[in-house]
Amino acid sequence: MFVFSNGKFSCVASPEHTKRIFELVGIKNGASGQNESTSASEKTEEPIKTPKYYDKSCLQRLFPKLDFYLDKGINRDTLKAFEAGFAMSAALNKRIVFPVYDEKDNLIGFSGRWFQDEPPANIPKWKHITPVTQRVYSLKLASESIKATRTVFLVESIGNSLRLHQNGIKNVLVTFGTTLSSKIINYLVANSIQKIYIALDNDEAGREGAAKMEKKLSCFFDKDKIRQIYPSKKDWFEMSDSEIKAYFNNLT
Repeated sequence: MFVFSNGKFSCVASPEHTKRIFELVGIKNGASGQNESTSASEKTEEPIKTPKYYDKSCLQRLFPKLDFYLDKGINRDTLKAFEAGFAMSAALNKRIVFPVYDEKDNLIGFSGRWFQDEPPANIPKWKHITPVTQRVYSLKLASESIKATRTVFLVESIGNSLRLHQNGIKNVLVTFGTTLSSKIINYLVANSIQKIYIALDNDEAGREGAAKMEKKLSCFFDKDKIRQIYPSKKDWFEMSDSEIKAYFNNLT
């Protein structure tokens, strides 16, 4: 268990495991007192199987420097709904950070995008603290709409989700790529979803991934409940608000 209390992090684990968690999050190690940040050139961390929970007050450390998304037409109200903020230290330094919650609204991790269009060489555009397989992003924003409509749109990235949410399409879950995790499938089955739109990027990888997702989902849902749709541009994030509205007004 990993918790934040009274301004300090604590972890109930072996010394080796504790040290690893401190390295992942980039906080002060109680033994050394030094700020141990993950190298910016490091890839996404290996999953740690022990469940971790973060106190939501740690989000107060993030700054409202969100120019990357504001310049792309995502407004502050949308970014506020996603609780986005800019990290200026530690493992997600120079990234716009999005908190990740589980089905019970526990804060279980973070996803961070580099603050420029393209990061320097050897630095990943996205970095995640919490394995993709543990996420159903973002239930906190989507669950009410999903329960009301019994419909889900599956998209590849948080950026796509931001654009759709801003235009009133809130029943969106992010797959973080072109594969479908068992966590998301379990959620769809448990909630008796009646319509699943596989809405991946409009490129070769997206189309191949969508075909595989449809095949996988057809093991659990009737085929008439599953449909592939694609944005008119490379992805939903690249479309303007007016283009999004026109597209979904004509979706049947």
